[in-house]
Amino acid sequence: MNYKKIKKIINNLKIEKIIGNFIKIEKCGKNYRGFSPFNKEKIPSFIISPDKKIWKDFSSGRGGNLISFLIQYLKINYIDAVNYLLKKYYKNFIFFNNTKTIYINNILKLQEYAKVFFINKLNEKQNIKNYLINRGFNNLIIKKFSIGFAPPYNSLIKYFINKNIKINKNKIIDYGLFSFKKKKILDIFQNRIMFPIKNIYGYTIGFGGRNINNNLKYNKYLNSPNNIIYNKSKILYGIFEAKKYILKYNRCFITEGYTDVISLYQNGLKNVVSSSGTYINTYQINIIKKYTKNIILLYDGDEAGIKASIKSIDIFLQNNINIKFFIFPYNYDPNSFLFKKKKINKNKIQQYFKKKSLNFLEFKMKIFNKYFNDPFQKYILIKSIIKNIYNISNNIIKYIYLQEVEKIFNIKKEIIYKEINKFYIKNNKPKYLIFKDKKKYIYYNPILKIENIFIKKILNYKKYINKYLIINYKKKKIIININKILKNIIKEIKKNKIIFNNKENYIIIKNINKSLKKKKTLIRKEIKKKYDKKISNKIIYNFFKEIILKYKYYLILKKINLYIDNIKNNKNNNNLLQKIFFLTKQKNKIEQKLYFL
Repeated sequence: MNYKKIKKIINNLKIEKIIGNFIKIEKCGKNYRGFSPFNKEKIPSFIISPDKKIWKDFSSGRGGNLISFLIQYLKINYIDAVNYLLKKYYKNFIFFNNTKTIYINNILKLQEYAKVFFINKLNEKQNIKNYLINRGFNNLIIKKFSIGFAPPYNSLIKYFINKNIKINKNKIIDYGLFSFKKKKILDIFQNRIMFPIKNIYGYTIGFGGRNINNNLKYNKYLNSPNNIIYNKSKILYGIFEAKKYILKYNRCFITEGYTDVISLYQNGLKNVVSSSGTYINTYQINIIKKYTKNIILLYDGDEAGIKASIKSIDIFLQNNINIKFFIFPYNYDPNSFLFKKKKINKNKIQQYFKKKSLNFLEFKMKIFNKYFNDPFQKYILIKSIIKNIYNISNNIIKYIYLQEVEKIFNIKKEIIYKEINKFYIKNNKPKYLIFKDKKKYIYYNPILKIENIFIKKILNYKKYINKYLIINYKKKKIIININKILKNIIKEIKKNKIIFNNKENYIIIKNINKSLKKKKTLIRKEIKKKYDKKISNKIIYNFFKEIILKYKYYLILKKINLYIDNIKNNKNNNNLLQKIFFLTKQKNKIEQKLYFL
């Protein structure tokens, strides 16, 4: 990475021009002034100094150079901020000077050539352009989203050959534009309206093609195949155009298709992206989470769209998203809803969808209200809602929704909590809460109460402990001190009752509790001999393994949080970041082991 060259390039950029693309600023003497993008204010206190190439926001206390503004405003890291500037103002600059990056850069150039070719072909074909205009798209929006047309008869590969655009026949699959058939190179996209797919920096990384004929022989939509630069499950259509507006409104709308995004954008709803189908995954959700945690789903009003919306509830809740749903009339999608059913004022469209959207509980109640008279169907609905609530990561929000279920369905708290605990037991997780008696119920801390009794007994297995409590980092051992663990845990042994997920484990816990009262020390042979001959070495081994892995998981989590806190006070944080990345990988590996235990 050529830092000196990058620094020189950035210094040559006009800070006021670039920041002016994001917020409205006015000349004020030598400087520029505008309203803070970070706080709501009545008097503008955001100042830009072109001479010093710095900015200062007096309402929030933030300030810095151009890069720091992009990092804070767009919520991206240093490399992403530099990438953004190089893409926008220095398209031919190669950020990382290595073989792989040069190869990727060449593929990106080919996508750009293809995009220009498709745009030019659309401009030549007025009948195809009229098709788009008849569907409600104007010339400005067609240009904004770089919509094009792929002609038939392998026109793209012929264009590349005629223009002497270099392509490697051995690597042609990587380009995502061509395929091999009977040793011939063929265009993947033929006789289709083309929608370029851009990544977060604005680079064209792939295409979506819509068949303009109603011929059932060909798929209605065709996407670029997954390759070195494009993966359908790791991109959101329209994210480059929408990210600025997602930050502005602190909200993101998700649709199924490309035309839905373009139609809504044209009608004033600019903070909208597409999942390119009815399936959305954690990776795509994490892209949106960089900008907001508030999402409104705008899937179609047909059976498939409703089913997809219901299916997506859990994945949004697991990722701590404030998810809401807008229900379209049956067989309407966003495009047909806007142009055939209602004309909504562009200035009010944001508030319209916000007000009409429902949280997941309201959404399910509205969809399944016809089943309320059938006790069994009502039971299935309540059970599915409780399963959704189980997936909420925030305990306060979880508790609020449980209260709502209690009010709506008039069910006692104890019954609701017993039902939700079935999901905890099924997924080998500590219960949400425990009952002291029929009337009182209390919360408990799963981090402390899973492990506390058995650690003392596990000391008999020193080799096993060393295996699971020592991790290697850069050929150095990070040792977790078991004595410190024991000091904290032994205090809790007499106070706390063990609650465990596995039935066999529960039996062992019960028996060891009895032994603790008699002040006896147990080892594996004694457990087998004294309590249950059927208990195998494997059961005991897995039991100990689960305890140690869980404890190690929480210790690593604690260490990660400690490093994150240290980063804030430490300028040279590269080493700390490496440790965080390493420990996070270890944490994820432990999660997988626990899942399959």
